[in-house]
This record gives sequence, C-alpha cells and structure tokens, in this order.
Amino acid sequence: PTSTSFDPLAPFDPVLEDMNGSESITTLLAPLCRLLLLPDGYLHARALIARFEKLRKSGAALPSYESSVEIAVKKLKACQDKADFGRWCSLQYPAGSAEQLKCLDMAYSNATQASEQAEASKDADEERIALERVKRIDAARAGLSDNLLVRSVLDSHGSTAESVKALYRTVADKVHERAQTEDNYCPETLVHFLLVEGSHIAALAYLDDEDGFTTHHFRLLALIVHDACRDLSKRYSHVNVGRCARNLTRQWLVHGDEFELSNLRDIDDEDEDEAPAESKNDGEDSSDFVMDIGAMVEQTWADNEARTEGGQGTSSGGESSAIKPLSSRRELADHLCSRVALRIAFLICFAEDYHSSRKSLSPVKDDENVENKSSKRARRKKTTEVKPRQKSNCFEGDLAWQHARDLLAIVFARQGSTVESTCDLFDDS
Repeated sequence: PTSTSFDPLAPFDPVLEDMNGSESITTLLAPLCRLLLLPDGYLHARALIARFEKLRKSGAALPSYESSVEIAVKKLKACQDKADFGRWCSLQYPAGSAEQLKCLDMAYSNATQASEQAEASKDADEERIALERVKRIDAARAGLSDNLLVRSVLDSHGSTAESVKALYRTVADKVHERAQTEDNYCPETLVHFLLVEGSHIAALAYLDDEDGFTTHHFRLLALIVHDACRDLSKRYSHVNVGRCARNLTRQWLVHGDEFELSNLRDIDDEDEDEAPAESKNDGEDSSDFVMDIGAMVEQTWADNEARTEGGQGTSSGGESSAIKPLSSRRELADHLCSRVALRIAFLICFAEDYHSSRKSLSPVKDDENVENKSSKRARRKKTTEVKPRQKSNCFEGDLAWQHARDLLAIVFARQGSTVESTCDLFDDS
C-alpha cells in the first residue's frame, strides 16, 4: 500500500510481527479477511511479511522456506497472488541462496497456472500481465539456478588451492553481477561472461609478480571455469562452449582484447569463411587477416620518450616516469600481448568441442588443398622416401598440434602459399 491508499491490515502489524505466539494469533484473526473484503490467506501473508521485515532490520537470519513461506502460500487461493508473494519472498533471502531458488520455483509454477487461467478468460490485458509475470519470474529463476550450478563446481575441486578458489569466487560474483544486468538472460551469456572474466582475472594474476600465481594455479583456475561451462552445456544442449571460445580466440588474436567486450557475443562463427568487414568492431572474420611483418620493422617504440634539445638523454619530466612499470609504449605493448596470449591459452586449454565447432571447408577447396600439398611434398622429398607421420596417441600432444595449426591458420590465412607451407610443417614433423 502507498501513503495515499487505505491499508486495512496496518493496525495489525505490531501484533502480526510478534514472533512469540504469532502463529496462533494469525489463525484467530484470519476470519477478518472476509469481513474486510480481502481474499483468504492475506492475513497469513501479511504476518510473514511483517516478520521478515522485522528480522531483516535486526540483522537476524530468516526462517527456512519450508517453515515459513510454504505454509503461508498454502493459505492463499489465487495463483497470481501466490506467484507475486513468492517473488517478493525470494528477494528477502540472501542472493544466490537455495531458499531463494525454492521461492522462485514455487512462484514460477503458480505464475504458469495464472497465465493459463488468463488465457482462458479471453481478457487481453490480464493475459498480457500474466505473460509478463511468467517471463520475469522465469528469467530470475533460470539465472539463479545457473549461478548455483556455477558455484557448485567448487565441490568437485576440494583439493584445489584456496587462493585459486578465492579467484574463482571472484569470477562467479562478477559473472552473476553482469548477468543480472542483461535484459534477456540466456545461458550463452553466462558461458561468455565466464570465459571473459575468468581469462581476464587469471591473466592479470599471472602477470603480477607479487601475487604468487604460478602456471599450476593458472591451469587449475582454467580447469574450474571450463568445468562450469561444461556443466552449463550439459544442462542446455544448444550451448556450444567450443564455439564461444573459438570466437573469442579469433577476435583477441587479431585485434586484442581492449575493445568493448560486449561486442564479442555478436560474432558468428558461421561467417568464418566470408570476407571480413571494414570496421574492427563489426565482429568481422579474422581468417583473412595477414600479419604484415614489413610494417613491424618500421614501427618505433620510442615515441613517448621526451628528448632533450640535443637529441640525447631524457628530460627532467620523463625521469620520474621512466622507472614506473609500463611507462613506455613498448612495455605496454609487451604487457598487452602477454595478457592476450594468456587469455587465449586460458580459452583453448580445456574447451570442449573447440575444433569440432570449426566450419569445415567445401569439397572443392579440400581437393585443391590436397593437390597443392601433394605436389609440394613431392618436390621437397624428391627421390627420398620419408616415413609418414604417425598420429600420436597422447591426447595432450595431439591437442597442442591442433591448437598450433589452428592459430597459425588464423594469422596467415588464404594468402598465397603461406598457410600451406606452415601447415605442412605439422604434417611432416
């Protein structure tokens, strides 16, 4: 009720919020609902609201769902009242708690029934309101359920170092915070945020010399994040973790990771064989990108160094900044390259179906590649017969070979014989 509306139950609040004997008092006062022209069960719901508000003000823990919300909901008759009340109760419990999920599950089931009743009533406004209620509750319920699933991954990593677990909790908190700001939540968004935030935090921790974050810790954090992504892909069959990791890898490898991260979700892996767009932020395909080695030779990293009038030494203004970390453009560029390399390694090390998500080439292109490779091998081998390379049974070795070939193909793609000669190095090794 607002300040300008009449609240017939307001005088009962001091009595209803009393925890000592309040249940029996509420039962005795329940018949007043009909005298006040209120639906049945409103007094029980109002009593629970008054108790929850009193407990939250005092900082005390709220009672469990079974001992409070479930009992009060059974007293209500209308499904829409049960859904709205369950939604309100979920907001009172700590964010991400199991009690909050129970409230949302109950609210969703009743909101669905209310929507079916509204559809049968043929009232357009009532049907629209009921449908919006279902969407709102379902989005909150799905996001919370997925968040609990992501956090439960730590249960299977009990022996992992506590520092790695703390970093993963930080990742989970940031991911949940970002997912809540999304208007239309979907599980692909959560997977995307997990890979982006996890790789960023891991890379920064590894580059911090004072953090004590070793390669082993980096690997453990990547394993936990990818386990969480794998659990989400098992829950939602349409979620492809390998495809998401592949999109991020291609984009970071070619353009770095400094531009707006939200644009990365717009990349479509199906456009991998199409021509790139002109703008860098349009999510263009990076398979046509060619690294210009000649342009790198002309670059200078001394543009930010203040020179004296004689052209030698450092000015007084530049002396203080010269000893600071990342004070020069070269140091900053090296740092950014290292960060991107670490983030790409984070993505590809444990991603499921990373290479199977790649779009296969057309049969015509496959035939041309086979002919080109065969002729080049024949010219190199001449009359000497070389034993063909045997595929290794070691999964890690074979996976490293696939990663190396894939990354090189992204950088040196479809330009003359560059990519062909590069890939041949792997075929004949």
